Amino acid sequence: MENNGSIVSPVGSLRGNFAPVAAGVAPASKSRYPNLNRTLEGTAPNTDVAFLSDPDHYDLKNQGPMADKGFMQGVRRAGYTDAYLEFPREWQSHAREYAAGKISRGDFINRTNQATIDATGKIMQENSPSNGRAIGDALAKPEIRQLIAEKLEPRNNLMADQIDAARAAGMGVHFVDPRSVEEHTRLEMMQGREYDAASQRTVEQHDASVADYINQSRRGKALVQYGSLHIRQHAPASDGSRAGNIDDALRDQGARTMTVEMTGDPQARQAQFRNERVSPSTADGPSYRKGVDVPDYVYSPGTDTILPTQAGPVVRPGVRPN
Repeated sequence: MENNGSIVSPVGSLRGNFAPVAAGVAPASKSRYPNLNRTLEGTAPNTDVAFLSDPDHYDLKNQGPMADKGFMQGVRRAGYTDAYLEFPREWQSHAREYAAGKISRGDFINRTNQATIDATGKIMQENSPSNGRAIGDALAKPEIRQLIAEKLEPRNNLMADQIDAARAAGMGVHFVDPRSVEEHTRLEMMQGREYDAASQRTVEQHDASVADYINQSRRGKALVQYGSLHIRQHAPASDGSRAGNIDDALRDQGARTMTVEMTGDPQARQAQFRNERVSPSTADGPSYRKGVDVPDYVYSPGTDTILPTQAGPVVRPGVRPN
């Protein structure tokens, strides 16, 4: 049963006094992603959790749909009650205050900017102890912090837009990533094999708990925006006790899932994923040696093109086919 009252979970949901959008009522805003809306609506009867899988966090177009008020209102009418975003839970208090009107948009963005800058400075000093003092002195200068903040603002403005869009649709908002801002920043600063190994450890250590949180907190259907690694790669616990990514863990708990992966080239990705269904060893990405899930659809936010990756029914009760 849905609950649209003033509920705030201690671990990070953001639901306060959001009026639901009634079924059959036209959205106040027109969706910029109508084909994605139609797909989510059409698959909703057999879906409990839908993923918008983001393979590249630096391409902000991938996160655009959940920042669009018309799109989110359409999602709400399809039965989705809660939106989950891959942002640190420690920012949830800032998001809650912003959603409640207790701080301005500028204050919200400034808080997230400054937290990231502080984490970046700490990591840079650790990586270069001989230059630690110079780095600290540089980051103490307001003009330097402002330059870095300007680089971060597009992402954090988008994050604020996503809160606004979910609120306008009457949906709860959850910052669900258990990693700290420092852990996020440290991972973003890694490259090559170091990044691959750290990413796999993240899947192994955190994803089952993210799935637990989603399943326990969703009031109805959940729409989840998360990195593709956390949806596609199998990295189960070493003792075999838990599934190894968010999608697998949710399905272990009986949730019916559906995945749409964002891409700039849907035709090429459709061909690739159809090949992966036949030959899993051809999967791309870091260390997919333990297996890989194939998304159900590929979608281009830039062209609103959505294509299935399999010929048969995309969503089947109980478990999504690999």
